[in-house]
Amino acid sequence: MEKLKKGFKKNPLIWTSILCWVIGFPASIILSDIFKILIWVPFILFPIWLFILIPINFFRVKGSFSKKISVILAKTGIQWLLLIIVVGIFIAVGFFGFFSPWHYGKQAQIHVTKVIHNSVVISITADLQACKIGDSSIMDGTRSCSGITASNFIDAAINFRLMPYNDRNAFDTSKWAIRKSDNNTKKEDLGFINLSASGSDIIIKTCNKTPCNKEANRLENIVSIK
Repeated sequence: MEKLKKGFKKNPLIWTSILCWVIGFPASIILSDIFKILIWVPFILFPIWLFILIPINFFRVKGSFSKKISVILAKTGIQWLLLIIVVGIFIAVGFFGFFSPWHYGKQAQIHVTKVIHNSVVISITADLQACKIGDSSIMDGTRSCSGITASNFIDAAINFRLMPYNDRNAFDTSKWAIRKSDNNTKKEDLGFINLSASGSDIIIKTCNKTPCNKEANRLENIVSIK
């Protein structure tokens, strides 16, 4: 603890930055996104240190210009070096994580999954409404409206291979997106639009982003047969 105090006193900017990042990253994942503010603290401190504290120290040092520069470098050189390394790593990770084709590809997968989910909800609602207003069949004539239930509607929807029931899982295009399941909270549920029956209700559940056990990454709608 004593060494930590001495290190913080000698290089406060570096230690504050490290502390904010060490706490900010895991806290933002485990607890709340509000902790991401801690990650930006070093970027706020850096210009303050560079444009305010260093000039103040520069004018406080007595002697010639070269002597002032040497003293400032002697006091802050390690901070410059460490800060450049840490910030450089952070910028590199940020660039490849948020501005790379990989990131936009992942965002596209999330968006496509949401679109498929909403399309399925709209299609199921439209098909059931068609039966209610007197149509004899739905799904391009492959499913009779007579004796329709939530369960047999789901079976028909999964077997129906015309839009919008023929989409592939955006995260695994070797599989169909729509399946019969009542779960969307596990990693293996990612990208699937899960259909299940509960009495006269059709429940549509989707996980569009990991972790699937986080409520914000899931979608759920209920459409009633009645």
